[in-house]
Amino acid sequence: MFLPVIIDNTHGEIWASAFFFFVPPEWAPLTSGPGTLANVTFEVVGEGESPITLSMDVGWRSRLIGYTEGGAPNGTDYIIINAFVNGRQVAHGYFRNTVAKVVHDVAVVNVKLNSTNLEIGEHAKITVEIKNNGTVSEDVTINVERLDEKGGAPWPIGQKSTRNLAAGANTSLTFIFDTTGITSGTYIIRAEAEPVSGETDTEDNTLQSDETVTVFPALVNLFPVTVDGLEFNVVVESNSTISGFDFRKDQKQIGFSVTGPNGTIGFCNVTIPIDLMKSEPSWVILIDNIYEPATPSISGNETHTFLYFMYVHTTHNIIIRGTWVIPEFPIEILLLFVLAILAVFIIVLKRRT
Repeated sequence: MFLPVIIDNTHGEIWASAFFFFVPPEWAPLTSGPGTLANVTFEVVGEGESPITLSMDVGWRSRLIGYTEGGAPNGTDYIIINAFVNGRQVAHGYFRNTVAKVVHDVAVVNVKLNSTNLEIGEHAKITVEIKNNGTVSEDVTINVERLDEKGGAPWPIGQKSTRNLAAGANTSLTFIFDTTGITSGTYIIRAEAEPVSGETDTEDNTLQSDETVTVFPALVNLFPVTVDGLEFNVVVESNSTISGFDFRKDQKQIGFSVTGPNGTIGFCNVTIPIDLMKSEPSWVILIDNIYEPATPSISGNETHTFLYFMYVHTTHNIIIRGTWVIPEFPIEILLLFVLAILAVFIIVLKRRT
């Protein structure tokens, strides 16, 4: 029969016993070999080891039945570690109840560009694929930068983050490489995943693109403008194809068409001599006669005005309108004309007198 089982959850102890009894003159039945005294189920919290210790009060008569740390042939039986073994009867040891190890490890696995040949002012799309190689979800921040193949410090392109990237999952982030204002040359694109808390393997956090990006100077278009025998040069620097250039004095405007690959970013940097055309207080820049760029860049010096603006490529008609153009007779010529008439008048007047 079993005696009442005593369980002490505070100290992690259990007392269980059973015995046979008999009434004389009959003898108690005899048994030998292993037998089940009790099935014990317990729950552990956290990481560590749970010792299993059998009372020594009854000698070695109580045993745990199982396998040692080497494990069962098919891996189905429980394992007792540091066990005292007597055949298949195991006494004194512990169960290992360590939880799965937490690993923090993020990686950049691919850096891809949609274009590797750009004129200054064009844009390229950079796709960065990242993976969570760890065992828990992570918030991952990616930094992308460009490096001149000739050397020098890197220049940032952009930073983006993704939240709660699941363990084992991949995701992609898209960045835009804007070549406006940079120097022509060959560039390497590099992406880096910032180390997450607890990460020790950071060798795979940084990856460069397999291909380099070549940035070419924009095309420079020179358009001569002749007004009453005076010649001026209007320069249009652009990554678009320029056609149909036209100067209209009566409307105080310059016009031309731009064409480029659909959906890409185009730009024009137009240089206009101030002796040909100028504008006060501001210039009007029209695209297809209905759209004015929101933020054109306007600058100049003592001799020229510089107008910079961007647009999305298809085919567009550009109009640049000022408030003043060179008069039909420049002031110097007009003064000479007046002086000549005055001289003739004086000569005629003297002859009459």
